[in-house]
Amino acid sequence: MKNIPEINHCSPNPEAWWCSQCKAHTTFQYTTLPDRDSRGNPEVTVLHNCGACNFTMFRAAESISHRKIGGGLGVLMILAGVVLSIVEDNEFQSSSILGICFTASGIFFASFILMSVYLRKWSSWSSTQKSRSEESLQDEALEHPFQPEYVNNRAFTKWAEQFLSSEEVEQLHEKYGGEG
Repeated sequence: MKNIPEINHCSPNPEAWWCSQCKAHTTFQYTTLPDRDSRGNPEVTVLHNCGACNFTMFRAAESISHRKIGGGLGVLMILAGVVLSIVEDNEFQSSSILGICFTASGIFFASFILMSVYLRKWSSWSSTQKSRSEESLQDEALEHPFQPEYVNNRAFTKWAEQFLSSEEVEQLHEKYGGEG
């Protein structure tokens, strides 16, 4: 089955996984990897790869949040470094504090820049898409080289749930051939 008319994968949704290579909310495969948090506690990292080109996907809303955090922490580290180096009487410790805070701020600003690069493609695509009519977006979805195909599996369900309610996803499963 080509094209699922209930979901327009060319309509911007910042909460949905997006492939910057395909320029669409393509279906995805996801991989869960065991990981550890900063305290060493077990946690799971989930990687989403595009179902069409296998490129790593991202969600704009998450990237915007991470970018703000990176920029804010970068500024905070510079301020903390300046204040702490002024308060510290020992010149050697003062310059060490300044060096550590500026290095940390550089790391946070690097994450800010990385997120900005990811978001530049999204913002450009999203702005273009938002200026189009629903009919034009539907035509683009039908002509897009990637067409989502119905598959009765967990990854498809998670993809569809980005755009539809749980009830609507159930109806999709019933309509296109299986139980969800």
